[in-house]
Amino acid sequence: MKRIATLALLATGLAQAGGFWITSKAPAAGIDALVLVQVLGCHNPEDAVLTATAEGIVNGQRRSLPLEFRPAGKGSYVVKKQALPAGTWVLALTARLGTMVTSELIPLAAGGEVPASHRGQSPDKPGKFIHKQIRAADVESALRQPAS
Repeated sequence: MKRIATLALLATGLAQAGGFWITSKAPAAGIDALVLVQVLGCHNPEDAVLTATAEGIVNGQRRSLPLEFRPAGKGSYVVKKQALPAGTWVLALTARLGTMVTSELIPLAAGGEVPASHRGQSPDKPGKFIHKQIRAADVESALRQPAS
């Protein structure tokens, strides 16, 4: 029985080997978007389900607003600019593909903009990957970080 459980765990790990992540970057000048997102990996990343929310504090109260996005090619998305009330905000991005999850939190500058300097996470910056569902504690921590 122990051997079957071990084999099942190994098979699950092998099935998910190869990586799954999102990259993001601030849009170039003139592009009407909050952020550009691409889902990458070895397991049909274009089939991933993406969610985007603005998480913030407005007048001392926590707020969570779903954001709209549109496809912009195979596994690529444009998150629409949306007016946010004055406050402190982070953008929460999560992609799911089967049992795999990858996320990113991006502190937003004044006016709810992704800082132009934002280059997001990428395969050459593995320390920035969040391979889990974003938790409330992650959001609270990100809200205390100034946007760069």
